[in-house]
Parts: sequence; C-alpha cells; structure tokens
Amino acid sequence: MPVHTARKNYPKKALEHFQKALKIQEKGLGKEDLEYAETLQNIGYMYAKKGAYEKALNHYKKALKIQEKELVEDLEYVYTLCKIGSMHGKKGSYEKAINYYKKALKIQEKGLRESHMFRRETLENIGDMYEKKGSYKEALNFYEKSYEIWVYNIGPNKALKKIIEELKKKIKQEEGTCVTQ
Repeated sequence: MPVHTARKNYPKKALEHFQKALKIQEKGLGKEDLEYAETLQNIGYMYAKKGAYEKALNHYKKALKIQEKELVEDLEYVYTLCKIGSMHGKKGSYEKAINYYKKALKIQEKGLRESHMFRRETLENIGDMYEKKGSYKEALNFYEKSYEIWVYNIGPNKALKKIIEELKKKIKQEEGTCVTQ
C-alpha cells in the first residue's frame, strides 16, 4: 500500500509503522540520513492530522535540521519549512509562521517559475497569517499575488476572490475609522 494511502485511510496504523521504521532507520542509516528525515516528516504529518501540533512541530524541526546539511535549495526542504510554518500558524504564532513561509518563498523564487502552484500556495499561506494577525494590507498583497498565479494556471477562484474583496472592505473600514478619529 502506498504511503499516502496509509496516511489517509489508516492514520493510527501508519503512525505506528512510521515510528517502527524510524527506529530501524536510526540503527541502519543513522539519525543524519535523508530517509530518516523523510520518516520524521511523515510522523510530523500524522501528528498534525491528529491535532498534536507541538509533536508535529518537533518532528518537522528535526527533519529540517537534517535537511539543512544537504537540501537547502531542494523542494523537500521547502516543504518542511512550509509544514513548520503551518504548525506555528495552527498554534497562533503567526509571526513565526510568516518567517518560515517567507524562507520557503525565497527558495521557491530561485528554483520555481513565477507561476508555479507551490509558490501560489505559499503566498496564500503568508496572506492567511497576516490576515489572522490583523495586518490586512500585507495580507491583501500576498493574496493578490496568489490569485494572479491561480488565474494564470487554472482560471478565477471565487473563494480566493471573495477573501480579497473582504480584505479590501476591512482596509477601507480601517482607513475610514482613522480619518474620523
């Protein structure tokens, strides 16, 4: 059974198997091997699915530490940065999340075409974090960039367009409040 199927359909069993695999890899490959890092990512993913964000974060950070030695320009490293950003966001640490997402975006800007959907997702995630912390102008900037990529690749996205329109209203209201005070 493929890993993604096990993770989706049998999360408890998948977590147990990933933990067993990690022990085997630790003995056979060592704690600095990229396969070991990938298993840490899978365990982090499983904990995130369960809502155990701190455990997920710890596993993603361990994977990142291994990846930093060999994969700094690699998309697997970028994926881990994004997962760490996501966990910080789920925990309400929006500034930390933004920092990790921006590190990922910087690497994506070097290695991916401007219209790549992975970049779009990262831009949207940054926008989401800014929105949650109440920085609507920054959020709007990132959402609009994400929307442009979406339109280029797939066509209009009603949900994202609605978010953008709502943010514009919030910004207008804030500006109106500032003028009347």
